[in-house]
Amino acid sequence: MPIVRFVYTIYDGDGDTSPLMFRANIDGATTVAELETLYAIPFWDVVVNFIQGGLSDVNVSVSFDPSGWEHIRDSSSVTADVEEKAIFKFRTPIGTVVEMSIPTFFEGYFTGAGAGKKVDITDADVLAFLALMTEDIGSGGVDAVDSHGTDISVFVDAFQWFGRR
Repeated sequence: MPIVRFVYTIYDGDGDTSPLMFRANIDGATTVAELETLYAIPFWDVVVNFIQGGLSDVNVSVSFDPSGWEHIRDSSSVTADVEEKAIFKFRTPIGTVVEMSIPTFFEGYFTGAGAGKKVDITDADVLAFLALMTEDIGSGGVDAVDSHGTDISVFVDAFQWFGRR
């Protein structure tokens, strides 16, 4: 079962960019169009709710133009900053910790309506993301995995981070 790595390039109001990386096991023969429609778009449709920045491209050995996607921004918020992130930590069944850094994370998704340092894991959009990461993604039976192909199964923590990481 091959591991496919998707890299989403997120940009902020200053034009700075930061990558958002996601890995998945892909079952069976998959066309480039299927990689986009079955995996890249469903992941983005959940993640876009948390961020203020824009999406400039997605790479999986090829680039996708996200301009035709349903949930896309033509420009980033003026308050978007790629150095303002949410760090999500997950664990595999064998105990490996997997971190995901989401740039330009919208402050309203932090506890205390943005005043806290933890991600509000009771929010419906955040819960959808956690389910996406620990259960099947999209309609193809795809699971999020670590760099060794082991399924991500448990959410551990999510918190605010400012700076390059």
